[in-house]
Amino acid sequence: MYKKIKRWFPVYALKNISFLTVGKFIQYTGGFLYGVFGAWILGAEGFGQLVLIISVVHLIKIPFTIPLGPPLLKLVRTRLSGEGKLRNRDYAVTCFLITGIASVMFGVLFLIFLYFGAPHINFFEAWQRALGLYALSRVISIVRSPTTYLMDAYEKYGWHSFFMVWYSLFSDILPVIFMYFAGIWGACLGYLIGEIIIFISNIIAALKIWGKVVLSSFFAPRIQFIPVFFELYRNVRSAYVAKLMKTPYQKIVNLLIGSYVSPAGTGYYNIAMKFEKIFRFVVEPIKTYLFPRLVKKWSQRSKKEFFYTLRKYFYQLGPTYLLLALLIGLMSPWLIPILYSPEFTPAIPLVYILLPAFVFLKLFNIFHNITFVISQQRGLVNEAALKLVLGVPIAFFLIFHFGYIGAAWAYLATTLIVVIYQIYFFHKHFKWRWLIPPHRGQS
Repeated sequence: MYKKIKRWFPVYALKNISFLTVGKFIQYTGGFLYGVFGAWILGAEGFGQLVLIISVVHLIKIPFTIPLGPPLLKLVRTRLSGEGKLRNRDYAVTCFLITGIASVMFGVLFLIFLYFGAPHINFFEAWQRALGLYALSRVISIVRSPTTYLMDAYEKYGWHSFFMVWYSLFSDILPVIFMYFAGIWGACLGYLIGEIIIFISNIIAALKIWGKVVLSSFFAPRIQFIPVFFELYRNVRSAYVAKLMKTPYQKIVNLLIGSYVSPAGTGYYNIAMKFEKIFRFVVEPIKTYLFPRLVKKWSQRSKKEFFYTLRKYFYQLGPTYLLLALLIGLMSPWLIPILYSPEFTPAIPLVYILLPAFVFLKLFNIFHNITFVISQQRGLVNEAALKLVLGVPIAFFLIFHFGYIGAAWAYLATTLIVVIYQIYFFHKHFKWRWLIPPHRGQS
């Protein structure tokens, strides 16, 4: 029995659970606790209003959030010394310039919305100050984003893991403390103070890693800004378009519930969505172990081993996710009143509807990740377009007729559409028989 378990869940897999996984686990835990304490402090109405404030700020911020991390990981291949030093310096400076310009543009656009748009929206009329504070915190988050990208690019995973724990402390726990004393306004002030602390600590940490490279750029002529900018643009455009179309879905759904139902309905829906983090706890360690193996086998043209590993993934994790969903479904009538207060009892039927979506999304997300690794960017863009073009109209129709219950059904329907496309796209490029049991030598 032990040998069978060891063969299917090898002990050495634990060695591949890296600093990043531990940091993400703590970060997800912080986000989960933020939801628990926020629900008890603010109640359904207040928690929903805070979600609406966060949603509208992020909806305006999306065009100015440029995913520079993946292209930097691809482009920066040398360390802080040697022939690539000047090139890495140019990447660092260009990232700061791009994000600096993006933060200014976001700040100006949001200022226009704050004075001319927010007063005409009912659930924002009393929260202009909170909107302004939270938007200012997001401006700072855009400015400090290159520090995180460059930590990844130079493979300083210990630093990045520490950053994620530090980030969770000040982006999740600090707002809860301020929320306890000053409600929604206090939570937004806590976000702002937390971002300032994170920004200062990031600068201190980043100077130890690549500070000389950036500081030397102020005294060195011939910064290759334009060529580096276009090189980054070529590597980031597909991911940027995909993010631009994929990210707005949840924010738009929150605003639709707030507009056509109530802020409390937004609170119920978001509390039900918090259970998705439990699936992330399971996914992250497995992804850290499995993903390098799949990429290695694909890069070595080991097709049979690639499909064997992939089938093992489905046959191991399929029952695991189903069992986890069953346990959450059975325990949710007790978990939600205990964790989030009895006021959130209406969220229980939402959990039942959303659990199948979580199972499908996390189980088949491996197709999404493999597609990204093998650079089939078109698949990611099409997937994001489906979510926006079909998901938002479905959500609008169901929310308008069925309220926040309709939002959960819309999420399930949109998830099924995305998963069907992921299966189609993967099968189109790989043509594999994935329903048969995993045996070596099969393709």
